Amino acid sequence: MTTDTGLTVENLTVRYGGHVAVSNVSLSAPAGSVTGLIGPNGAGKTTTLNACFGVVKSAGEQHLFGVNMTRKGAVGRSRLGMTRTFQRMRLFDTLTVEENVSMGREAKAAGTTWLTQFVSSPASRRQCEAATRDALNACGIEELRDRTVRNLSTGQRRLVEFARAIANEPRFLLLDEPSSGLDVRETEGFGTVLESIVRDRGIGVLLVEHDMSLVSRVCRYVYVLDFGIKIFEGTMSETLTSPLVRAAYLGQELTDVPAGSDA
Repeated sequence: MTTDTGLTVENLTVRYGGHVAVSNVSLSAPAGSVTGLIGPNGAGKTTTLNACFGVVKSAGEQHLFGVNMTRKGAVGRSRLGMTRTFQRMRLFDTLTVEENVSMGREAKAAGTTWLTQFVSSPASRRQCEAATRDALNACGIEELRDRTVRNLSTGQRRLVEFARAIANEPRFLLLDEPSSGLDVRETEGFGTVLESIVRDRGIGVLLVEHDMSLVSRVCRYVYVLDFGIKIFEGTMSETLTSPLVRAAYLGQELTDVPAGSDA
């Protein structure tokens, strides 16, 4: 297993009591590209992300850049370079954009020793300021830095959440429906930022998303879940023309993208 493998999941299974939410799912999401994870509502996509981040118990094996992280929790996985965002944004509405984004870098520093949770050195503060400034610029929201988050649009808030994740300086990102609540223009803008981040920093991304236009644009490869089972994997064009995938979606979500489209 090479270090450019990114995230590798083998036979992932998640059970809640007697209910099997995800069953024997295997996937690979390499560094330097966006890999899609799609499927109808209730297919087990977010549960898969939660298992990959170590916040729910699961069976199977998981590796990140060649390191077996199966027995590690969320903190251990974060130290390996994994960061995630959530379908429901978790921002501090009374704080400014800059303060929210800086927490991404502060969380990384605080995770090293207990002392750093209370006291930071001048060097650490400078690193935090630089990482925050860099993330704001990368996401194109530097002009919003002094704005209070509760006064922003949904699209702007999504970029703030994304910038906070980038400030953590991740090697791998788990994104859970980042276009939720965005209009077409905002979704296109987010796609541009995501492509730029992945291209410039070589970050690996596993993207859970319902907007097929965004998936088609940014994803090189796609995995499809239905009722917790992987029913298909392939390129975007292969996915769009798969009878299995169309049956799972009942012909709804896939009609927005031309069948010949590919990422």
